[in-house]
Amino acid sequence: MDKRVITVEQAEAENPGVPFVPDLAKPFGGVNGRWERLKAAMQPGDELVAFNSPMESWRTFCGRRGVALVRDGKTVMEVVTMLN
Repeated sequence: MDKRVITVEQAEAENPGVPFVPDLAKPFGGVNGRWERLKAAMQPGDELVAFNSPMESWRTFCGRRGVALVRDGKTVMEVVTMLN
């Protein structure tokens, strides 16, 4: 699995929503509420990790991409932005 630590600003820039659809124009579009809950749950020392499952998982229709909130090495919450 590809993973990289990112900031809130990077996560929102990479997931801008759908600007021409008013209800989806916020960061993370249709899952903005979940993103806002994830941000609210962040504590000092937490990390945001962008993840993308391996190519084989996409080939077998099990792929996932998104952002996870990681605390003490464990995923606390995640926002999945793409599945197949």
